[in-house]
Amino acid sequence: MAATSLPRITARIDTKTQSLLKEAAAYCGSRSLNAFVLAAAVEKAQKVLQERRTLQLGEADTLRFIEALESEGSVQPKLCDAFSAYMEDADTTA
Repeated sequence: MAATSLPRITARIDTKTQSLLKEAAAYCGSRSLNAFVLAAAVEKAQKVLQERRTLQLGEADTLRFIEALESEGSVQPKLCDAFSAYMEDADTTA
């Protein structure tokens, strides 16, 4: 069986933290402490990224945002240029 070289993450922890994690892993039925810690880290990472990538507005701000999108304001030339450049790049990479 060939060994697969995958990136590793290591951490030094005190015995109290190790006991806490082992107990929680056992309650969850995790295969191992490493599997439990990895699953928890991935879950937290997904939550952080979702929060950072999602715009959440209150009702008043949502209404103002919709009004701004629907209003007939002046066209922003730099924004149009950026969009055109993006579309040209998308056409050449597709």
